[in-house]
Amino acid sequence: MARHLGVESRAFSLRQNDAATEMAKLPSGALALSSPRVMADVNSCEILVAVLETQPERILVEQTGATAAAEILQDPMRLMPLMTAEGGLIAVNHVKIEIADYTLGDELFIYQIGQMLNRGARAEALLQAREATLARVETLLPLPARPRTLVLSAGPDGTLRQELRASPISRDLLDRLGLENAARPSANGGTEDGAARAAINGAELAALAPEMIVLTGEPVAARRALDAALSAVPAAAAVPAVATGRIAELPGWNGYDIIAYPALLERWASTLRRMAPVPPHLP
Repeated sequence: MARHLGVESRAFSLRQNDAATEMAKLPSGALALSSPRVMADVNSCEILVAVLETQPERILVEQTGATAAAEILQDPMRLMPLMTAEGGLIAVNHVKIEIADYTLGDELFIYQIGQMLNRGARAEALLQAREATLARVETLLPLPARPRTLVLSAGPDGTLRQELRASPISRDLLDRLGLENAARPSANGGTEDGAARAAINGAELAALAPEMIVLTGEPVAARRALDAALSAVPAAAAVPAVATGRIAELPGWNGYDIIAYPALLERWASTLRRMAPVPPHLP
């Protein structure tokens, strides 16, 4: 958020899981801290060491209003006791701590951060651009149909992975565009409640029979992983998305960069609108 306002962070922590961090455009030259969960439960000294190393004037803490168990574990507000301890390192160094309230919604959150960082005019410009982009998205909706769509990527080891319904891609892109996520938890037992991704093989892909497939992440690696899964199960060639060639390559989404989100949503909407099967007209 700060980067879009022309302010470079000296250090940062992402509240998302590793799947989100994988796709995040991280600030160059900034100190990358562990997630709030790790700093709260595993290494409580990390944020204090970061203060010594970076000498910040202020620390912005996001208030998320988390309710789900996985989100509560990653809630940045869990770090407040570490930072506000009387006589603690942060207090001694007179570092200003401010809370940015994300529960207000994206627009007010952007405005609030702009005011905190003395970038009010820039925040206003970003909000106007956001409104214009989302208005263009509305002209692309609804899509011609509600095809069952499977979003795939390749893991670091080349394993084909599916985006589950708990993932930001499913929640913020597929749901927003009115598409049904064709993903199901993998039968290998490798997933857990709230997981964003799971491995998927050719047999599972054939059983899901998606009407459209979106490849995210590194496109060459994702295509290679998909081809390997399909070649291992000849029946997978009959999957509607494969048989009709309805396979698109699109950037992923991690739920992190709310400024970049409208443009990404527009790109997904435009691409999938062109690719979506047109439902037959009833007599």
